[in-house]
Amino acid sequence: MSDVRASLPGGDLEASGTVSLDSMLAYRIEVDAVASAQAMVVALGLSDPERASPQSGSLRLDATLSGAGASMEGAAVTGALLIRDLEVAGGRLRAPVEVADGRVDLLGREARWNGLAMRVGGDEVRTSGQASGLWSGTLTVDATARSPRLDVDAIVGEGHTEVGYGRIAWGRLGERPVLGRPAEEWAVERDLSRPGPLPVRGVVAFEVDSLIRLPYRLSDVRGRLILEPGSLQVTETSFRAYGGSGTADGVLGLGAEESEPFHLDLELRDVRAEEYLAQNTPLGRLITGTMSLDLSLEGGLDTLFLPLASVLQGVGRFEIRDGGLAPNPLTDRILSFLGAGSGRGVEFSRWTAPLVVREGLLLLDGSTFTGSPLAADLTGALGFGGSVDLGALVRPDSALSAAATAGDVVRRYVQAGGLLEIALRLTGYASNPSVELAPEAMEQSGRSVLEKAAEDAARAGEQDLRERGLGLLRGLAGQDESEDTVPA
Repeated sequence: MSDVRASLPGGDLEASGTVSLDSMLAYRIEVDAVASAQAMVVALGLSDPERASPQSGSLRLDATLSGAGASMEGAAVTGALLIRDLEVAGGRLRAPVEVADGRVDLLGREARWNGLAMRVGGDEVRTSGQASGLWSGTLTVDATARSPRLDVDAIVGEGHTEVGYGRIAWGRLGERPVLGRPAEEWAVERDLSRPGPLPVRGVVAFEVDSLIRLPYRLSDVRGRLILEPGSLQVTETSFRAYGGSGTADGVLGLGAEESEPFHLDLELRDVRAEEYLAQNTPLGRLITGTMSLDLSLEGGLDTLFLPLASVLQGVGRFEIRDGGLAPNPLTDRILSFLGAGSGRGVEFSRWTAPLVVREGLLLLDGSTFTGSPLAADLTGALGFGGSVDLGALVRPDSALSAAATAGDVVRRYVQAGGLLEIALRLTGYASNPSVELAPEAMEQSGRSVLEKAAEDAARAGEQDLRERGLGLLRGLAGQDESEDTVPA
């Protein structure tokens, strides 16, 4: 066979070579073909209005095809695929992906490319790598991609300066609106959807110096994607954001079920708490300070890529240093209960807490709030929807204690450096909580404090003040005057 010429959609083909006419049908054919990328997709029946596809540009194949039989499964292609002025658009893309001049080397059943330049939403991305298993059904890819800047909003649609994925996900978990709209409505508007099964497997290492997806702005993003037909894994990922740094590892199932499993490990170091919480939770800028967080979550994501509260669980720990709480109903109610006023912010030097996520709740066990006029230990549950059921062992500083206590014994004890502890229970909702004394806890914690105050007063000869201090203890602990007394 020699000098075969044929027309292709938007181009032509020249071929020469040999084909055996025996049962093996072995062949070796040299091909030089040029075609319109858009017309070829249409001719091959691959056009789909729901998917991105070539809109312009040409493809040129300069290669040798060899193999045997009618199937391409055992074929080898050696040569090059040349790409000119290619533009891919449509589907979920809001801006085209462009390749002005590219080359892919074909090496039998492998393809390799080096420094292939693309423009994605106007930003340059360079990629190198190889793909093996051509013609075998599922490609295996080993590639790298690097970009100095990538604006995801330009590619898939403009984001929202206030509402990102974190707030939408929290709205779903708490069944509460986000800026007056259901979380599901936001998800549809932001075109969120869980990816389906992948046609490839392999690894893609990525580096992006500046990544934008409003409201998120990340820098120095590094990581690896591990691709499997039924799962997508992000590993060894690091980034800088919110004035600090972070790492993340996660895996997501890509099946067709209503809920597919996911696992996420997130670490944040020295980020601004008010920035992170404002973008990812309904707390806004309620809490300020320098925050570090370790969090491990697992559960299920629905087809809108939103978590399901019924199966979400995890463990973690956070620390916030040199921060503060803006005035809010919870601290206002505590301060008012103590008779120390309200409508004031509360500063602290350190707030730490281990936490557990289970059954739609954030469970705190050993949360410690120090270096504050209102130091406290917190134990209990916070609901994603704003419910509160907490035990608080509150230790006001000397100024608050003086305002909160009526007995001279206690006041002198606190002024001398003693520590007043008041056990409270907080219930209801964070927007309008109820605060009451926890008598059993007061029996154990407040009793020792006030009895110590009474003992100090007795040694100073102030027996009457001692008795008044014990009377205050009994009242706080719910005892009557006939119960225990402390010998002088």
